[in-house]
Amino acid sequence: MKFEFLHKNNSSDLVLFFGGFGFLPSAYNLASRNDVLMVYDYLEFDLGFLEICKTYKSIKLIAFSMGVMVSCKCDLSSLNIVQKIAINGTIKGIDDEFGISEKLFKITAKRFDKESFLNNCGGINKAFNQNPKDELLSIIEISKKPCIWQDYDLAYSSNDDKIFPQNALLKSFKNINKINASHFCFDKFLSWDEI
Repeated sequence: MKFEFLHKNNSSDLVLFFGGFGFLPSAYNLASRNDVLMVYDYLEFDLGFLEICKTYKSIKLIAFSMGVMVSCKCDLSSLNIVQKIAINGTIKGIDDEFGISEKLFKITAKRFDKESFLNNCGGINKAFNQNPKDELLSIIEISKKPCIWQDYDLAYSSNDDKIFPQNALLKSFKNINKINASHFCFDKFLSWDEI
């Protein structure tokens, strides 16, 4: 995993953001008064970002799409996380009932088409990983790791999500806000603080 600050405002509070599959930091253009550290590119399972996070007084965790599942595989117990928010993803990630079906995910990994994927995300054109098939295969391996925690406080589920079935989110979380948006729903928010 790679990590990069989206905002560095010398704040004592941090938004720790686990991005969705494939999207690079420049794809997320939200403002913030706090520092925002993004974890992305799941080719390698590397927890190097934890040392940076330990310096913050409080952390709001936001995870998007497959980032929801990846975050649950990370031991975050040494961090002062005050809120955990999932967006258009589930703890299981790849699961026939509580995520994207395993068969569909493996077919997608084998025959990945960037244009089709971005169209299903909402017809967007955002900065994207150069090795998407490799990242998808790595996500399959990450999904096999044990889940360390799973207590999200809130989940957002887009009504027009063509990537993650809304029914999987409804089965996975108790506290859900449905929003009228596509899978990549960040144009519905003005800032990281608003999420």
